Amino acid sequence: MGTRSERFSGKRLRSEVKSLLGKEAHIVLLEGSTYFGDLIEAEAGRLKLRDKNARWYNQKDHTHDFDIENIREVIIDRNSMW
Repeated sequence: MGTRSERFSGKRLRSEVKSLLGKEAHIVLLEGSTYFGDLIEAEAGRLKLRDKNARWYNQKDHTHDFDIENIREVIIDRNSMW
């Protein structure tokens, strides 16, 4: 079984942000930085991510809070039969 990347940006991100909660995702900011983790909260134009890489180097749960206007895209992997 393979995976397919699905990208969410702009209007699509705003309209489907609640359906992304609980999923692993990459968040790419307009300035080019990329974050990876679990999407844990979405409210009032903001998105919160629990950073999976932070646990690797300091053994703590670290979160990031992003303004949706500063996000270029959110990328998630979906399982695929091909």
